[in-house]
Amino acid sequence: QHGHIILNSMHKYQPRVHII
Repeated sequence: QHGHIILNSMHKYQPRVHII
């Protein structure tokens, strides 16, 4: 679950990261 939060934080800066 903690990993999902990290992705969510990066999503604000780089939405493309979420796609990967």
